[in-house]
Amino acid sequence: MMHRYSFTVEGQSCNFMKKLCLQLALFPLVFFCPNDRAQAQQKKPVAEYTVTQWASDPAIARGVAISVSDRGAAYVTTAFRRKQSSLDIRRIHNWVKTDLSFTSVEDRRAHYRANIADLRGVPDRDKNGVSDWKDLTVQKDGVVQVVGKDGDGSADQFKIVDTYSSEVTGIPAGVLAVGADLFVAAEPEFFRYVDGDGDGLPEKRQKIADGLQVHIGQGGHNLSGVTLGPDGRVYISLADKGHSVKTKEGKVYHNPNSGAIFRCELDGSNFERFSLGQRNAQELAFDAYGNLLSMDNDGDYPGEMERALYITEGSDHGWRLNWQWLGKQDFTKISGTKPYNPWMQEQLFLPDHKNHAAYLTPTIGNFGPGPCGFTANPGTAISESLSDKFFMTNNKSEVRVFSFSPKGASFVFSEHEKIPGGNANTGLAVGPDGALYAASYKGDKVKRGDAGAIYRFDVAEKYRHPLRAETKRILQGNAQALSADVLSVWLGHADQRVRLKAQFELVSRGDQGMSVFVDQAKNATARFAQLHAIWGIGQAARKKPVLLKHLAPFWKSSEPEVVCQLAKVTGDVGVRSELYRDELLSGLQNPSLRVQFFSAIAL
Repeated sequence: MMHRYSFTVEGQSCNFMKKLCLQLALFPLVFFCPNDRAQAQQKKPVAEYTVTQWASDPAIARGVAISVSDRGAAYVTTAFRRKQSSLDIRRIHNWVKTDLSFTSVEDRRAHYRANIADLRGVPDRDKNGVSDWKDLTVQKDGVVQVVGKDGDGSADQFKIVDTYSSEVTGIPAGVLAVGADLFVAAEPEFFRYVDGDGDGLPEKRQKIADGLQVHIGQGGHNLSGVTLGPDGRVYISLADKGHSVKTKEGKVYHNPNSGAIFRCELDGSNFERFSLGQRNAQELAFDAYGNLLSMDNDGDYPGEMERALYITEGSDHGWRLNWQWLGKQDFTKISGTKPYNPWMQEQLFLPDHKNHAAYLTPTIGNFGPGPCGFTANPGTAISESLSDKFFMTNNKSEVRVFSFSPKGASFVFSEHEKIPGGNANTGLAVGPDGALYAASYKGDKVKRGDAGAIYRFDVAEKYRHPLRAETKRILQGNAQALSADVLSVWLGHADQRVRLKAQFELVSRGDQGMSVFVDQAKNATARFAQLHAIWGIGQAARKKPVLLKHLAPFWKSSEPEVVCQLAKVTGDVGVRSELYRDELLSGLQNPSLRVQFFSAIAL
């Protein structure tokens, strides 16, 4: 059975933008190459799935996040600190008001050091005869590299990359392999690891950011969802425990009661906030057109449901941590009146409606139960019938399947047939072989020494996408050794990972890469090649803004999606009033509401 949910989205930057973008979302959109998507959605779901246990070992017990490198190595994070050394405020209600008063991670650290001895239930883990804050540093969670060496189709080698165990550490809930690098979200810190000696294990650690978990908050609300964007940035999702971050470039992002989406360059520089107001959007995914989507957990109120989110630059999705604990605040006890909860009483969790608040970007639709893992098919994974689908877990023995379709300046989404299998599936990742891999948590009762698992989801041989073998060969090859002509062809490949591999390599080649990108302006039939050329120019222009001049021939295009990405890249680089201003102003009058949306944001 298929269920459809519809929504609209509004803008972000100011009241004008909000009103304009809300109007844009109310009308149908002619999307770039709409027939391709419509035909893909009409394909029948594949019924013959095969689910196998690809890895089993105590090193990966309580698995949370997973990423699979182009070489086929899986990276899994583990979570034994959850609700133990990483505290859960639901178990210590007498600390709620104190917790809400914190405005930095250092506030929380100081509170632990001064008061943890008074907290019942903290064992003397370091066996020094007293219970104190140091007992929060004994349990270690980590990220593990998992590799299959013996060729039997399963994993047999497990190596610890790093562990995390300070008194303010939560759990490592996000991981992403990009080339030879590894990104790990281990709240309150975000790290990049580089393979310094070429042995295949990224071991050289670089801290990208700190301050990404102000409050104790609820267990399972973490820093997670590390994802690669087509703009050449790494994106991460922070749940509602709040943030107070000062970047290496000196920028400050302070909102101690809000979740957020952050991003940075592949070298870890220019860490910045992209969006606000998520409650617990555990994982992020980009579609083939650069749209960022996520599934957000609800606030646990009766009658409320989870939210599907379309996340754009500057969007605020409305949730605030303090709303979770309104009943614990003094004014409620003194006045004797029930607390006013705007989230429920103003129905802020619902899609846009007549009386919806204008200051937030509403959900694109509701669903349930709570999401965990979430990823997109890059184009050639699993089967052709699933080539444009998204996959989601919710800590059950199944994978749910969704599709997102354009509507106005926004989307509608549909749920399709579930894929049964696995065991308490959490994180999701697509491997270079085209299969889907799931980490497995199996619950808080799992102990050290118990075996964890990674499950591999696939389809019967006859249903597999015909380009899977080619995609794997390309992903595992050396792009540096290839000609610009080959890379130019890859820009139009059916798999997003191949396209990004070509894009990133061409960006690294300077003028030669720019020439390849500019040539794509003449290649109007290769829709993805043009988009990745635009993103590649934007990626290079963030370091050298003058390179935006190479976008000029693309502005002649009449394809709405090309113009959308031109507007997005022009605004993103920060030369909003210096270049292509006339084109952006013209975009406000474009028949495509999506073009209007991105032109407005860019201006």
